[in-house]
Amino acid sequence: MRRKIGGKNSEDENEERVHPSLGKPEKAGGSRVRLLWKIISKVVFPLLGYVIAIVTNLPQIEESYFFQPKFMLVVEDSFLEKVGQVAVYDRTVDTIVPVLMAPVKDAKEWVRLKPGSYHLVISVDNREVYGTDFLVRKGEARPILIPIRDAGNIGVFVENFTPNPRPAEKLDLAITSSGNGYVWIFDYADDGQYLLIYPDIGLNEYHNDIYAQKPFTFPDADHMVLRAGDTPREEKLLVVVTSSKKVALAREIASRMEQVVLRKATAGKATEENWGMLEVSYQVRR
Repeated sequence: MRRKIGGKNSEDENEERVHPSLGKPEKAGGSRVRLLWKIISKVVFPLLGYVIAIVTNLPQIEESYFFQPKFMLVVEDSFLEKVGQVAVYDRTVDTIVPVLMAPVKDAKEWVRLKPGSYHLVISVDNREVYGTDFLVRKGEARPILIPIRDAGNIGVFVENFTPNPRPAEKLDLAITSSGNGYVWIFDYADDGQYLLIYPDIGLNEYHNDIYAQKPFTFPDADHMVLRAGDTPREEKLLVVVTSSKKVALAREIASRMEQVVLRKATAGKATEENWGMLEVSYQVRR
């Protein structure tokens, strides 16, 4: 005869005893489901939210960092590298506040900028010794060569009112010089050479005179104009100002720039003439 304990058979002794106030006991499978749900809600769902946020904002993330253009200075003048200051101005906004101001040595590493057109100035003791315009596009990494300026002591500044001209459109430039002299403009050709395009030295007389702090504009005194090329692309001009009306001197200075661009040692005989130069770049649009 089976013995009963508390109204149950002895066979049921191993069944789980639960106080009535605790309710019905949970099965082992139910606890595992609850644990799995807790992991999903606290770990998987937040991670999924982060992934969705990243995918949703990927264009902004790419634009702000991964595809943001950058530039770096390649300095050939040890003096400028040690004591020079670089300032970069956004040419698309009306402001005199630079978007970057730092020692030249700090700009020898990649510096990120927004896509656009900029004017770069190198100065020593608050005196401008070199300047150039440059463009950077989305995702572009552009090195900018700063040549040795061992002989030039005329400051040259060019204001370009046509940074994105149409093919063959007239260029609207205003050239300012710190001293009296003569303007020579060279076009940077595909083979790396600078070709003289202004003035037309084939004329019997040409008037490329420039006076200190007085803008030299086009059309000039001989009604000559400068035009952009016929092909949509970036073009570069070298503006040279010399103290004498010697085309040979202007060509020698342009030749020095060719050698810098080609990464050769700067050469050319020493000259007692005063001169200055500035590179100007623009994008011919479609």
